[in-house]
Amino acid sequence: MPANKKSGCCGLDRRFYAGPKLVIMVAHPDDVQHVLVTSRLVERDPHTTSAVWPFVGDGLLTLNGSRWKTHRKLINPTFHSELLGNFLEAFHEGGLYFSERLASDSAGGAAPADVHVAAFFGAMRSFCSAVVGADPDRLIPDIPEHEVTTALRRALALAQETLRLFPVVPMLPRIVREEIWLSKGRVPVPKGAILFVTPFLTHRLPQFFPDPLRFDPSRFLEGRGDEEHPCSYLPFGLGSRNCVGSQYARLEVKVFLATVLRRFRFLPHSRWEDLEHALLSITLHTIKPIEVYCVPLQESGL
Repeated sequence: MPANKKSGCCGLDRRFYAGPKLVIMVAHPDDVQHVLVTSRLVERDPHTTSAVWPFVGDGLLTLNGSRWKTHRKLINPTFHSELLGNFLEAFHEGGLYFSERLASDSAGGAAPADVHVAAFFGAMRSFCSAVVGADPDRLIPDIPEHEVTTALRRALALAQETLRLFPVVPMLPRIVREEIWLSKGRVPVPKGAILFVTPFLTHRLPQFFPDPLRFDPSRFLEGRGDEEHPCSYLPFGLGSRNCVGSQYARLEVKVFLATVLRRFRFLPHSRWEDLEHALLSITLHTIKPIEVYCVPLQESGL
């Protein structure tokens, strides 16, 4: 059945039926806040989680109720902000490896480098040191990296052609256990419906991110004032079921960026059109590699 569109005061409401199930897409930050933060909607629909279960088993992604609460309570202390400082050395080592890979792959800025590959192996090394507590040179198999990269790309291509036909969890699902209202009381959501919170759409709403397709880091500088909405940006989810490793990821990204931006000036090679085609799963992957030119700022320092 084609999507039915309703105009509400908070934006566009998209709904469709997946078999007998009513599915409603949630994008506006007001509705995102109501669903993920202020309401009691914490359970994920079993139709979506059952498709992921063969790959991840019982865990935070698939469990509901008391079992989910128990798992969350056990793992939360691992990512406490007071402990993250202990990972800085591992993040720095991963960032240095990231820089070395970019320098090697780009041949001093003469050739485009695949950012994903370099970042992937840098993050893997950080994870081995910080979380597993092992020397990454000993733990990571001694396999040529181009073979690992090729296998990874083939696996991703296979999985999300599969997911193109049979999507698993491309969004943040919630099952409605009691009737609620969205769009400031204008859109009823009956009991038993499935809500898909869609950060991909929320982050592209022009009323919160003007010219949303333009890459503009200054959007997140201080001083935006009334332009901000507390739920207009949710890369790690929100509420009680947000990503448990969000602070870990944010700190790792900051250390990686601080490391590479002191060493390179980045120039684009991939086009915007290359980034428009992506594979949706639990995470988002571009089909083509993201390639940039890495021009060294100084010869030494790597």
